[in-house]
Amino acid sequence: MEPTTIILGLVFILFIILSMLRKYNFITERIAPRIIIEASPDNFVFESRRSRVQIDPFVYVRADNESLMVAVGQDFPNDPDIIRVDLFECHNYPEQGGNRAMMLEAFLRFGITQVTGQSIVHFIMRYIVLRPIIVFRGLETFAPLFCGYHRHIFDTLLKEQVVLTVLYE
Repeated sequence: MEPTTIILGLVFILFIILSMLRKYNFITERIAPRIIIEASPDNFVFESRRSRVQIDPFVYVRADNESLMVAVGQDFPNDPDIIRVDLFECHNYPEQGGNRAMMLEAFLRFGITQVTGQSIVHFIMRYIVLRPIIVFRGLETFAPLFCGYHRHIFDTLLKEQVVLTVLYE
């Protein structure tokens, strides 16, 4: 038998065992990775046991296709076809308000990916086996922007990130 066949078989068995454990939240909550998001309208810090990343809440999108993001949280060279969108400032990109939720979701996904890793093993563990627990800090700083709907908005966006649960501090 080839070593790759054996390895794939063991990975499959591990996947089945961990998928069965996933039904029991009290077990998965103890071993699931925790990601802490310290947030304010000016700055987001994503932190896990392994890394800490600070990202400013803005994205660059193409002017002709605002669903195509070019950069997240980092400056982009001047280009007339690229627009900077500050996610929590209404005056700089008012006409495309419906896409801001998509942009914020992509921003959160980018930050979570930065601290969890991008390898195949991390992908399997994060999306299939052990979804992370998100601890969100600084939620009250968004109350004036979202008129009291801030918890619901972030809860909805973070749940779409395939997380186990969202805790607020």
